[in-house]
Amino acid sequence: MREPGRVALQLARIRIGAIPVGVPIGAVIQALPLQETLGRLPARTHALLGMVEHEGMAVPVVDLARWLDVGAAPADSVAQLLLLRDGDRRVGLRVDALDELIEVDAAALQRLHHGDD
Repeated sequence: MREPGRVALQLARIRIGAIPVGVPIGAVIQALPLQETLGRLPARTHALLGMVEHEGMAVPVVDLARWLDVGAAPADSVAQLLLLRDGDRRVGLRVDALDELIEVDAAALQRLHHGDD
């Protein structure tokens, strides 16, 4: 039983490298196998792998392991693509594992980024 005043969040627990990450389940559209060849973008940055098409939209695919020091993924990991949404915005996230759906206390989380974008 949760303490009064505590906020529980429903998250999809994923792994990027050796780091477990929680993504709000309301942001998850779909998990797919990661394509070996992604669409190329002319001005891609270090963490931007390319793009995929989803429901007629071009969706950028990001690999946070190229941006953050996340350690090595286990040797048996199979990269996957997690499609996420925030309103009308879409992004694909390269992940090393999709573990499970979990409920966590919001106070127990550590934010990995500091901007809303």
